[in-house]
Amino acid sequence: MIKFEHYKNLADFAYENFNVEGIYYRWSTQDCMTVDGLPYAGIFSSGTPNMYVATGYGKWGMTNSMASATIIRNLIIDGENPWYDAYNPSRQTSAASLKTLAVENLNVAVNLISGKLMAVPGDVEIKNGEAKVIEIDGDKAGAYRDEKGILHIVDTTCTHLGCDSQLLKRNKK
Repeated sequence: MIKFEHYKNLADFAYENFNVEGIYYRWSTQDCMTVDGLPYAGIFSSGTPNMYVATGYGKWGMTNSMASATIIRNLIIDGENPWYDAYNPSRQTSAASLKTLAVENLNVAVNLISGKLMAVPGDVEIKNGEAKVIEIDGDKAGAYRDEKGILHIVDTTCTHLGCDSQLLKRNKK
């Protein structure tokens, strides 16, 4: 789920603070990781022979993107690559990989639900340099009071999947 207002906020900030002639492209990403640990690189599917994909770098984008680019280049120019079967986006994964997928998705679900159900204390005092999760009109928010005593309020909901931020859950007592 992409929040387009975030693009607008970034654009507004850029126009206000820099000499920007125009914003021509936008880019968003998440660090996709495949269930078997190898990136997907190659033809997207048998039904799309001229569409290529490269993803699933698992936090190794600088190196895996180069390997993926080489595979795709070979497929386009030569029609083959010796590593294609290993990186094929349509490859079959082993049962061990499926177990990892199930465990990871269960972990995501548990954290999503627990974040949404987390109890928030009612009367909260926030000292300078301290952050806590608070409730405002029935919604959770992150609150931080800086060293000058100014209170900053942010939405704790992750823009990726809607989970509540794990970082702010560690309230100081």
